[in-house]
Parts: sequence; structure tokens; C-alpha cells
Amino acid sequence: MIIRKSPREIEKIAAAGSLVAETIAHVGSLLRPGITTAELDDAAGAFIRERGGIPTSEGYKGYPRAICISPNDVVVHGIPGSHQVAEGDLVTIDVGITLDGYIADSAYTFGVGEIEPEDQRLLDVAQDALAAGIAFEKEGRVSLAMPCYRRILKLGPGDAYAEAAFRLGSNEYRLKEYESAWSRIREAAEA
Repeated sequence: MIIRKSPREIEKIAAAGSLVAETIAHVGSLLRPGITTAELDDAAGAFIRERGGIPTSEGYKGYPRAICISPNDVVVHGIPGSHQVAEGDLVTIDVGITLDGYIADSAYTFGVGEIEPEDQRLLDVAQDALAAGIAFEKEGRVSLAMPCYRRILKLGPGDAYAEAAFRLGSNEYRLKEYESAWSRIREAAEA
């Protein structure tokens, strides 16, 4: 069942989401070879609490840390600990925050230093798939997103725009929406 949110509730959810994004960016700025995932988690927990938030994962079903950090082949919800980040790692930072009773959650995967070309391709294709999904969702056409994702994964990142343009049709406004979403995602990733 979908429960509609009031404008006030949406503002509160957006505030929690903003803190999630700020936390991911903060932790990403600390990523460097030699730092441990526990050190990153400690920094995230302090950052969240200093801004009035509560790390949602901490204590949930016994989870011992503030955020989840998944280096390399750890698929999801990695528990921060003694693992030292290395040059070339892919590190996913997954943050859930409760702020004023509202929860937001997101994750982002960072490349540490110089990464392998196939790892960069993975990150680029994932960003393209996200941008395509956002563009479809704005049009209320989420059901069309999955075939697009499959095509993107086969074609590679350079063809993602062409695929989204094909799926969205020739409507210039829709193409600009996709371009705009993709630009915002890229700018946030590079910040």
C-alpha cells in the first residue's frame, strides 16, 4: 500500500536525503589508500550525529556500525572493520539516516585512485542506467526502464544516451530531461 506524504513530510524526507548525500560525499572525500573501513565508519557516524541525525543501520538487527562499506567483491552491506582501502579499489558507501523521525538511504560506489578500465566501465554503465531510470520515472514509464538497462549493459556507456533517446522518442523536452538528469548525476559524482 502506498501512503501519500504531505508537503511537510516530503520536506522532512528531503532533509534526511540531503544529509545522506552530504555524508556520502564526506566519506568519499576521506577515501585514500591505507585508511580502514572502521575509520571511515567512525567519521561517518560523527558527521551524521553532529548534524542531528541518527545512523539508521546502527543497532538494526544487531548491526554494529553506523554505515555499510563494501570494498571490491563484497556485494552489499559490508561491515566496516580492519580492511584497509587500497589504490584501485571500488568502495561502496551505503548510508541510512533517520532525521526528525524520517529515514533516507542511498549508496554510491567510488573508485580509489587509478582504477582498472573495466571497473570504470562498470561505474559509467551504472550511472547511465540510473540516469535512464530517472528519466523514465519522471515520465511515469518505469516499466520501460528495464529493457533500457539490459540494452545499456550490452551496448556500453557510450550508447546509453542513444538508447534512452530511442526509448523516450523524439520529444525534445524528454531528451533534455534525460540530459539534465545525467548532468546532475555526473556533477554530484565529481564534486
